[in-house]
Amino acid sequence: MDSDVHFKRVGDSLYYTKQTEHSIDYVPIVREDLTLGYLWYNDEDAAAGYIPRPLAGDDAFNAGVSWSQELRGGKARGLTPSQAVLQAAANSGNSHMGWAHADESRHLEHLASLKALAEK
Repeated sequence: MDSDVHFKRVGDSLYYTKQTEHSIDYVPIVREDLTLGYLWYNDEDAAAGYIPRPLAGDDAFNAGVSWSQELRGGKARGLTPSQAVLQAAANSGNSHMGWAHADESRHLEHLASLKALAEK
């Protein structure tokens, strides 16, 4: 009983990749008239994530917990990042996490451009 226990991860990651060098699509997360952040995805790199808008305050960061859980659930169900984001946008949302506006899906050439947008 003195030996250290060592765990070895088996299988795929629980999360989509958080970086991509390819173009991305994204949807805004909105509550009332306030954009809390953005859900983004790129199927080519199996990448997806949530970027909060710091100017939206703590609510933007708190909403990210729920949206990240939605993405993790999509990954666990074997969905591509685009499927996970669009499914979350269609089926999730409340006054705490905001609502994803999938009908306002947009495209950017770089993830860095979305990060810069979130700072505005």
